[in-house]
Amino acid sequence: LSKQILLFLAIHHEGDWGKMLTDIRNKDMVNLYGEKTILDTCNAYTGNFITILDKEYPESIKRGLKPPFVLFYEGDINLLTSETPKVAVLNSRTGDKKINDYLLDHTSFINVMGGSVVDGDIIKDHKENKYIVIFGEDLQNINIKTVKNNVVKGKGLALSQYPTGTITNSHHYLSRCSTIASVCDKVLVVSSTKKGNQTVIVSMALYNGKDILVVPTNLDLEDSINNELLLDS
Repeated sequence: LSKQILLFLAIHHEGDWGKMLTDIRNKDMVNLYGEKTILDTCNAYTGNFITILDKEYPESIKRGLKPPFVLFYEGDINLLTSETPKVAVLNSRTGDKKINDYLLDHTSFINVMGGSVVDGDIIKDHKENKYIVIFGEDLQNINIKTVKNNVVKGKGLALSQYPTGTITNSHHYLSRCSTIASVCDKVLVVSSTKKGNQTVIVSMALYNGKDILVVPTNLDLEDSINNELLLDS
């Protein structure tokens, strides 16, 4: 198994973890696709990437659920292995953004988050902070261009397990949640909903043995998991 083969499989299968694993287990894989096809595909790719075989690939991601075989990136890849604490701050779309602003203004950590239009304003307003932003789309997708550019300009790191040209599917966002839970050292739940991605990230972070920090919320917010997490310790 080599970096070139992993890159080829990621491009060929559009980052699909299950299909890549099936081919990796196939001892006749090179003959199946042809060595020339594999090399030509890899040589045609000009973007940045690391594989699960590289020393830059963090052990924390390897220990996660379905770790991506290839991570495509733009920005500062050294943030992945930085000793600065990495915290996934989870706040629902309707949550109190003032808490986010306070944390970003008064703390020193690398903020790990999922890429979305909502997150773009946070990154733009707090340029002095460092971010690792994980996307469910490929990094050339026009829908994430503004957010991604803000991350890179701020000397942050934009990550995706999906190569250029990948058609975005709903399950990509589940994989994104898994990567967020693996990359971060801790999860801070500011605001959450039972059906939101926050619940998925918390569950996966617990699976990975990460600490979960929770901000108490109003008792009458039935859709919030914050107080439930506190009661469950």
